[in-house]
Amino acid sequence: MNRRIFLRNTGICTSALLFTGQMAPRLARAATEDFNFLGADFVKPIDTKLKIKPICAQRVHKSAYHGPCRYAPLDRLTPEAERQSNVKQCEDLMENLRNMNNPNAEILEPVLVEYPEGDQIEPEFFQSLEKDLHDIDLFVITYRVPGLEENKKPVAMVGRGVVNVDIAAYYRDRGLEGYAPYLWDDFSELIDVLKTRKAISETKVLVLTNRLDKPSYGGYSFITDLEHLQDKYGVTVQSVSLEEFFKEMDRIEADKEMNSTIQAKVNQFVRDAEAIHMDQKTIASDIRFNLAVTSMLKKYHANAFSVRCFEICATKIPWKKKCVPCSTLSMLKDQGIPATCEGDLNALLAMAVEMYLSNKSIYMGNPLVEENNILSIHHDVPGLKMKGLDQPDLPYEIVNFTDSGFGATIRYDFARDKGEPVTLGRFDRSGDRMLLVKGVIEGAFGIRDYGCSQGIYIKMDDIMDYYEKSKEFGHHLSMVYGDYTKQIKRLGEVMKFEVLT
Repeated sequence: MNRRIFLRNTGICTSALLFTGQMAPRLARAATEDFNFLGADFVKPIDTKLKIKPICAQRVHKSAYHGPCRYAPLDRLTPEAERQSNVKQCEDLMENLRNMNNPNAEILEPVLVEYPEGDQIEPEFFQSLEKDLHDIDLFVITYRVPGLEENKKPVAMVGRGVVNVDIAAYYRDRGLEGYAPYLWDDFSELIDVLKTRKAISETKVLVLTNRLDKPSYGGYSFITDLEHLQDKYGVTVQSVSLEEFFKEMDRIEADKEMNSTIQAKVNQFVRDAEAIHMDQKTIASDIRFNLAVTSMLKKYHANAFSVRCFEICATKIPWKKKCVPCSTLSMLKDQGIPATCEGDLNALLAMAVEMYLSNKSIYMGNPLVEENNILSIHHDVPGLKMKGLDQPDLPYEIVNFTDSGFGATIRYDFARDKGEPVTLGRFDRSGDRMLLVKGVIEGAFGIRDYGCSQGIYIKMDDIMDYYEKSKEFGHHLSMVYGDYTKQIKRLGEVMKFEVLT
């Protein structure tokens, strides 16, 4: 058997054996809390809310009478009864919105409006909406609101058909967003989808590179049309030079007070690990890398990050400073910050989609087709919050990235989750199509080997169908725990990108 394959399959490597330390008891304290250098005031797209304005509308007739569209008892057809019906419908609407308890929604104050037989609403009503219109993401209505379409805002009415689908069809024919969710679970999912779109539009990516105007060394299939990303999705991309970034690392290293704090973080990082397989003395440099990234994110008002690994490697600066980006990328994702290896914006956009929809940390890596419909993914950037940003940290070990013994990486044994469903995605080079595949976890490999060896085996239904489609998308897949196929397809319809499954 090939020695490299043997090491991968057994999870043993010589560098790990050289630096293997004591097994440490798992502490109640969450490691991710200790490495949140961004601060409570840092604004993250994942925390954005969909602001929903309820409008309760009712046609109020001038008197009670019967006719082709009015057949109830006359005491229910008086203007007073119809006004009271509007109030009751509004109360029911607000109760349903509250009971939905969707954390992605911010419910604004409801308004009541009535109009006579002529279906003309007084201009004063729309004028009253104008002052807050910029703060409204979605109107939810109880009935037709003639003239509301002029605001060109998305509108939804919950129901099983008739009026809500009629309104949706009218809006869509006019090139506007009209939604007719089927009852409240469907409406809650719509909120998640629209919130994700809003969060993506607020995503500002910072790339560590000297050559943002040129393709990355890491992959020819990576997105390079940054103007299209901004025009289509609102995603902005900017760079920070290697010189500026590593100068910031030097400043942090020279700060004696900061270094005492860093050492405390290192100690906590090590104590929270189930095991450590490297020389702890070099971990401080990885934490300084993390702090420098945080500093640059704040300086450039960015909230997502990618590093062109091949480019910084070629400078030999990581070799001199004894650091790699891996643990920083893991820690950022555990805080709800999309972060990818190798400057890969395709994987980052897919990661943002999955992260904002699921509220989970996302794993990414190189996909390889194995036998028996098995797909393997390998990269050293698992998160501790892959089961949910609001869930306890997953157990982890710390392993050196290089055979020299430096470069702290977080390792998680995916075999603990055998049988769990996962969804994997990637955008193509145009940014207009997303490849989406799903499977179940079959096992893990390379947990304690050096390099980009940490990996997961995923059982799929038709591995070659995926492989043929991957030729149009390139490498790297972003993986989220759970089946999010339905939600991502719905998001694709809303955001106008094609989803291939």
